Amino acid sequence: MFKLFNKAKNEDKSIKAPVDGKCIDLSEVSDKVFAKRMMGEGVAFVFEGDVIYSPCSGIVDTIAKTSHAIAVKNTDGVEVLIHIGMNTVSLKGQGFDVLVKENQKVELGEPLVKIDRPFIEENSIDLTTPMIITNGDNYNLSIKNISEFVTKSESEIIHYEKK
Repeated sequence: MFKLFNKAKNEDKSIKAPVDGKCIDLSEVSDKVFAKRMMGEGVAFVFEGDVIYSPCSGIVDTIAKTSHAIAVKNTDGVEVLIHIGMNTVSLKGQGFDVLVKENQKVELGEPLVKIDRPFIEENSIDLTTPMIITNGDNYNLSIKNISEFVTKSESEIIHYEKK
């Protein structure tokens, strides 16, 4: 009788899109560190707009000093790194407005970083943005929606299960 009340929650084990745009395979990224998956498994986005949103609920784990990369650790411990653009570290923080702080709790879809797209594009920066699972060795990962147009906070990009 009480089994009805003790059912395990059907938890969402997915990382969602942090932007609206096309989801592409990491091998298509110009930076070999990402293309060869040296930092971990993931995808990249050719995106529209000027805001990067949290792809999951969790805490802001790391913000790069130059504001071009941010990591969120979700409630299951999955570490998600979003690296905004290629070689954006060269901008030394210009063109990025970080909207959160390290150790801040965030919800799926919460704005993380606002970019100055015209400034970044004027500096000939490729805004292709990788999203990497940096501790993927601890999880079975399944990549979804490659070569598809995805919607921020809605489209499932990476499904994970703890090993």
